Amino acid sequence: LGLSGSTSFSMWFNPQASASYYPILHSDPSGIYILFNGGTLYVYLYDNTNGGYLTKNYTLNQSIGDWHNIVVTVDATSNLSALKLYIDGSEVSTGNAVKSGTYTSFNVPSSNPLDIGARTSGSIFANQLIDEVAIFGSELSASDVTAIYNSGVPNDISSLNPVGWWRMG
Repeated sequence: LGLSGSTSFSMWFNPQASASYYPILHSDPSGIYILFNGGTLYVYLYDNTNGGYLTKNYTLNQSIGDWHNIVVTVDATSNLSALKLYIDGSEVSTGNAVKSGTYTSFNVPSSNPLDIGARTSGSIFANQLIDEVAIFGSELSASDVTAIYNSGVPNDISSLNPVGWWRMG
């Protein structure tokens, strides 16, 4: 990945079974981890230089077959409010993220692989649909997130200059 500082992630997610563990976006070791488990969406962003991470979660009433847009943003500071989580165009889980260890800034080495819909390091594959996964080298604004959500219809996001975009279609 080779990500550091201000970064954003966007993806569309739709579970296809009532299993309790869905890795959505994963980079091992210690990079980014976005997963849906037991009705809760979890986000972990790691500082590979200092060994800490920021985490935030949100209870998501997710039904089988429902699509949701998930956007995670982080600015380049160690401020605990730097991690923001958006569901379907709206910021949720407001307030501070939880900091573990010595977290200074989000950074992932370029040697880390990126798994979409899986955690291949643990041979965990989710029964879900994922679409329109994008990574941005900046913190997206609330209006950018609204544009991505586009009232529930995936939108062309090329004007937001993603550093990686997997259309899955």
